[in-house]
Amino acid sequence: MLQAFGKLVKNVWFAAALNGIIFMVPHLSNPEVAHGLAPMMLCYFAMGYMLAIITLRTGSLEMAIGAHIGNNLFDVLILNDAKSVLTTHSLFVCTEGHAWYEAISLVIAGTVLYLCVDRYFRGARR
Repeated sequence: MLQAFGKLVKNVWFAAALNGIIFMVPHLSNPEVAHGLAPMMLCYFAMGYMLAIITLRTGSLEMAIGAHIGNNLFDVLILNDAKSVLTTHSLFVCTEGHAWYEAISLVIAGTVLYLCVDRYFRGARR
């Protein structure tokens, strides 16, 4: 879908934004959205947008798939929400959601991940 959007709109940032929206929409049915609709929309959009930008920067899906798996593994193994759609026994359980904290943390982590990927790929071209 990302390739099709890229061919249609000819703008990688807009194509990534469309991808972020498509990633966000099905995730809005998750029970975690009860902690706050606006921050969770930002959270899911940012994840989809970040994964799309990383895919465009690297030219492949491997990094984006790895980041998505890493995020989900962290959620199910380390810190899970008591109302999560992923019902597993994790080391820590969040019983009171802080949606804005999660959204801001995800935006910061996504930015750092993108900067690391970008720096790595710049060094690989030399």
